[in-house]
Amino acid sequence: MKVISVKLEVPEWVDEEKFVARLKRMAEKMIYPEKLSAEEVREIFGTFEEEVEPVDVREKEKRRIKWLYSILQ
Repeated sequence: MKVISVKLEVPEWVDEEKFVARLKRMAEKMIYPEKLSAEEVREIFGTFEEEVEPVDVREKEKRRIKWLYSILQ
């Protein structure tokens, strides 16, 4: 993570600690929002949608068992 320094001129009556705390909260909400859309998550993590064909696991297992049985005979 990188650090960004910001220099601002404000009136003397502004409470510096409160101002900095409020500015940090605003930045955190921009950087780490509470909710993200699915499109934002895809963009951030570089994910994509993929078509996946269903596999009949039972049929594959039956063929494997038949094959094992034929080898053992």
